[in-house]
Amino acid sequence: MSRTTIIKWTDGSETETSLKSIYEGFTSLYNRQKDDLKEVIAGEEVKTVGVYAFKACRNLERVHLPDSVE
Repeated sequence: MSRTTIIKWTDGSETETSLKSIYEGFTSLYNRQKDDLKEVIAGEEVKTVGVYAFKACRNLERVHLPDSVE
């Protein structure tokens, strides 16, 4: 698994980023809405996922989390 996180959006584009935590408003870092989120492939750098990180992500199909998540 990669160290970086891949975020796939509903418009077919992808963002490769370095995240240590996935929290409720993380999509705003990329000027996107939660509805724009399609898939998250979290990298090994991700250590935590917030309780409401994926709340209201109506188009989210898949989330892949590494063993590094505590």
